[in-house]
Amino acid sequence: MRKILRTGPHLRLEDIENEIHVIIRICDEGGAYQNIVTLVRDGELRNSRYVFIDMELYAFNLEIHAEKLWAPTGLKRLTLEDGGIAKVDARLWMPYNWAIMIQIAGTIQLIHSLAEIHRNLKPHNGISSSKQV
Repeated sequence: MRKILRTGPHLRLEDIENEIHVIIRICDEGGAYQNIVTLVRDGELRNSRYVFIDMELYAFNLEIHAEKLWAPTGLKRLTLEDGGIAKVDARLWMPYNWAIMIQIAGTIQLIHSLAEIHRNLKPHNGISSSKQV
């Protein structure tokens, strides 16, 4: 996945270099951690004010996972003959949801242990692991 950043009055090259330094630090420390993507390369685009950061690309993240898991098409199997929707006990999903929350918390704990913060935490930035917790 390539992130392109344009340097200017609101984003200095020093700020981008600091972000790259933090990414490298987290990748080095969390290299064996299942939910940390690695930095592939970074650099400046020639003759421009743009800098790129290439990270591992995953075809699957928490955003896609949630869409697939709770998509309306998934509910078709729960449609009753009379057209109603069967109610599913939310407690059935709790162990699964807790496993995902534990993975997210563990990743945040690793980042915080390095005295860093994740400023853009969202499902699109999360990798879902099939490993049992």
